[in-house]
Amino acid sequence: MRLCSGTIGIILVSLFARPSFAGDAAPSPGRLEVSFDFQESKSMASNQFAIWVADADDVVVKTLAVTDFTGRRRGWEFRENSLPLWVKSAEVETLAKESVDAVSRATPPSGEVRVVWDCRDQNGNPVPPGDYKIFVECSVRDESRLIYLAEIEVGGNPAEKKPEPIRRGYFSAGILRTPMISGLTIKYLP
Repeated sequence: MRLCSGTIGIILVSLFARPSFAGDAAPSPGRLEVSFDFQESKSMASNQFAIWVADADDVVVKTLAVTDFTGRRRGWEFRENSLPLWVKSAEVETLAKESVDAVSRATPPSGEVRVVWDCRDQNGNPVPPGDYKIFVECSVRDESRLIYLAEIEVGGNPAEKKPEPIRRGYFSAGILRTPMISGLTIKYLP
């Protein structure tokens, strides 16, 4: 059997060329892990949290997790103190139900909670290198809430942050003595 040079070229190209598919994803610029110890409360209007990433201008890049009551079940519509910063920042009333459902999770029992972000936006695209803000908001009881903030450079060196609560919402001093979230650690790995 005799092959012409054009046929050989086609065979070689097909053997060594990597096919391109529309679903191929660009490599992620890293991975971020949020972990903390969660202490479940038995009191009413408690146990709600949301974790999200915003860019340097505070525009939400992606919600990583939100408790089911506030997220999927839309508790924010009838309990205005349920994660109000996340509700406002994420512009939840404009989001498709499916996108909120995708990040909603049942309120966990007491113990360790771990959430991983692949450094992609809500459309699955890798975020550009730069500074990002990681927010963790907790509705502890009634209108008492705590907000944690850490800044991470995506595309930079490995980093680990242990943020303390910032005071952006009403809370009583007792909330800090019996925290719903403790040992919050945010790690970035390029």
